[in-house]
Amino acid sequence: MEIIIGTIGLFITCESFGHWRRGVKGCLFYLPFAGVVSLYFYPSKLPLLFKDLFFLLPAYMGFLLVRKKIFHPEILVSILSLFFGLVIIQLFNPNLLNLFIGLIGLKVWLFYIPLFFLAYHFIDSEERLVDLSKTLVKLALVPCIIGIVQAIFIYSGFEDYVYAIYGKAAGPATQQFARLTIGSGFLVRIPSTFTFVAQYFNFTLCMIPLAYAISQDAKNRKFGKLALSIIIIASLLSGARSAFLFVPFLLILIVGLHKGFHGIVSSIIVLGVIFLMVAAYLFGGIIPLWNHMGGLIIHYWNEVVVGLLAKSIDLTLFGMGTGMNTGPARHAFTDINNLPEGYVGMENYYAKAVYELGVIGLILLLLLFYVLITKGYKIHKGIKDKKIHAFSAGFLAYLVLMVVQSVKGWPLDLDPANVYFWFFAGILMKLKIIANKDKSYSILEQDKLKESK
Repeated sequence: MEIIIGTIGLFITCESFGHWRRGVKGCLFYLPFAGVVSLYFYPSKLPLLFKDLFFLLPAYMGFLLVRKKIFHPEILVSILSLFFGLVIIQLFNPNLLNLFIGLIGLKVWLFYIPLFFLAYHFIDSEERLVDLSKTLVKLALVPCIIGIVQAIFIYSGFEDYVYAIYGKAAGPATQQFARLTIGSGFLVRIPSTFTFVAQYFNFTLCMIPLAYAISQDAKNRKFGKLALSIIIIASLLSGARSAFLFVPFLLILIVGLHKGFHGIVSSIIVLGVIFLMVAAYLFGGIIPLWNHMGGLIIHYWNEVVVGLLAKSIDLTLFGMGTGMNTGPARHAFTDINNLPEGYVGMENYYAKAVYELGVIGLILLLLLFYVLITKGYKIHKGIKDKKIHAFSAGFLAYLVLMVVQSVKGWPLDLDPANVYFWFFAGILMKLKIIANKDKSYSILEQDKLKESK
């Protein structure tokens, strides 16, 4: 088996290095099913790196070899350079327990940022954008449908059949078979083809902007609307309570950016129907869910959003070192039972930034997000093409969502959000050029047609 995997891995690596676009595309196609590979080899941790070793790393190297000019917005590059430098400097923080922790933190913070530049050069036409998006949505339907079927089985009392699929990994994949009581029902963790629920839920969030944009294309409208509905239902059934907050937030923001107020009203009606159906099936009605989510929001605001950020600033102003609050780095601690105060206790991306990189790190991170979103909004407002406008609305809304969602959790530390965030951001920077380019081609074609007549 090791020989077979090594041979396949070597072939993919060579392809990704020789044709960097294939490496990026291969990574995107692999992500919905990467968890299956990891679950198969559980408890080995090596499969978690397959997408990085076989697809992205050789694609980065191949890209640098063939690209003479690379998209480099000055203000973003300046902020990124300062952020890169700070992460590296914090490797030498005297509070860092060992270098291995720092290297893991370095990889988690920085490894996926180059996708921003690759994505910009990857998409060069509206046709490529639509074709790639449609393919990704089709692939996404596989884990989404599997997740919905798993939910039906579990809520019908046949959970043993679902958990048996995961073998020894069933406990970790389902957060030890967690059941959260809400009203007269309960919510269970559904991992689908992923290794745990947070990955699956964040994957569904990543697919919503693509499915929405496809649904606005005349040629693919029916497929797009059906796919979007399936993805929304899968997300709500994933077992992540935050789905009932962030899914409507994302959809309403996308529609608002794309269609304005009237679009928001229609989307609220559609979402309301879906919410009523899911809530009635799971909890006996929408009121128990409303009450539960209201209490949860207040709790997380006080304890996680405000509480952890304040605690992190109280513990350190200058940072404890790269990786010291990064989840995967816990495996590098020699004594897992004697962790420093605050380690893996900061379930808040901004509190994590302070804990590892200090207040300066938090400022640079916020500046980076601010520039990405404001620049993205400016590009979005300048796009007149309706089809591309739907994509820009989706990508911009997704960036905003990730910035908001990061107050509770580390979505950008996890697959697949770490990949899609920077990939979508890079495409967003290119969309105005694509819109103008396709428009100029259309004018040229009209001129040629007039000349022929």
